[in-house]
Amino acid sequence: MWGGTDVRSAIHTIQAALDRGITLIDTAPAYGFGRAEEIVGKALAIGHRRDRVLIATKCGLEWHGTESTAMPHRCASARKSKSR
Repeated sequence: MWGGTDVRSAIHTIQAALDRGITLIDTAPAYGFGRAEEIVGKALAIGHRRDRVLIATKCGLEWHGTESTAMPHRCASARKSKSR
């Protein structure tokens, strides 16, 4: 599911997209077990770009190793995503 990525390249790609007018970033805790959300957070922190975009995420899944299950406490999942 997650092939990994060069963090610096990912941050550069996100910033280039913002510079070209992208205003929506769609991510999820399931992408890299939260790593993708962390990378998005780092990219937006550089240059204080957070107020320029809308971030969409998903919640309701909880990962156990490589398996996911429905999570009854979606608010907890959303809080974790927001902290990234």
